[in-house]
Amino acid sequence: MDSYISFLEGTMADQTKTRRRGLAQPNFRGVEVEKLVTMKITDILPKLNARCRRRIGKHGLSMKHLRFVNKLRLRRAAQPSQKPKIVRTHLRDMIIFPEMVGMTVSVYNGRQFIPVEIKPPMVGRALREYSMSYKIVSHGKVGIGATRSSKFVPLR
Repeated sequence: MDSYISFLEGTMADQTKTRRRGLAQPNFRGVEVEKLVTMKITDILPKLNARCRRRIGKHGLSMKHLRFVNKLRLRRAAQPSQKPKIVRTHLRDMIIFPEMVGMTVSVYNGRQFIPVEIKPPMVGRALREYSMSYKIVSHGKVGIGATRSSKFVPLR
């Protein structure tokens, strides 16, 4: 009986000692967002997946991509205290870099521009993943009105 009471007292003491955890800080593979935004591309490269490392390492970025990144930097620098203006692009294959976090980019999907707000978990992915170029098909249900012949089938 004494061991049971000491067990209960021990658990109560343990519960009072534990600290409550605060809100989870957004991060990308262990790096906080504030540090992530200031890091250079060469520093963040080892944390990206293999596809991004190969693309940037072997080929680098084309002039179109560099111009797009420069446009993002200019928009951010123009309004440091406010949210930057939306940048429109057709570059669906653009890899999302850490310095883009917090910006809104409108990505063309073949018909219209879809606004995408860039968040920390999106780093290292392509813009095309967030601007669907097709509509997901949900086929009609079988039954009354589904086909020409079923229109005239009497209800029960």
